[in-house]
Amino acid sequence: MMSRLKGNNKGLTLIEVVATLAIVSMVLLLINAIHLSGQKQVVTQSNQIEHQGNVRLALNMITKEIRSAEKVEVAGHVITLKDKNGVEVAKIKHAGTEILKNGDAMISFIDQLLVEKVDNKITLDITSEALENGQQVRQSTVIYIRK
Repeated sequence: MMSRLKGNNKGLTLIEVVATLAIVSMVLLLINAIHLSGQKQVVTQSNQIEHQGNVRLALNMITKEIRSAEKVEVAGHVITLKDKNGVEVAKIKHAGTEILKNGDAMISFIDQLLVEKVDNKITLDITSEALENGQQVRQSTVIYIRK
């Protein structure tokens, strides 16, 4: 009976089990690191898309407001919209991280709103807040007012 046990080499040694566990652990750690990196990239890109959307939406909304007004005045990066009788209809300005229309928030996560009016040409330049990586989204447009 004893000779049968000595000749049986079908089992695993402790060193083989530990080595296998170490290799499997390293592979799992590598997979986890890749997964976490991918998740972080998704979050960063989602935030960047959101900021781009906010800047684009702000440009579109302000452009629409300017085009619907009879008269537009710009003073100190504040846009004042008036009706045909010269009565103020709306005032658009930047405060904190928002663009406000008559004191109510239109768009958030905006770092800067620059407005310049020369004759019948209005230039809008909007910059978003900085992302985690320090990047900002910046877009501008030129609006020509019909006389």
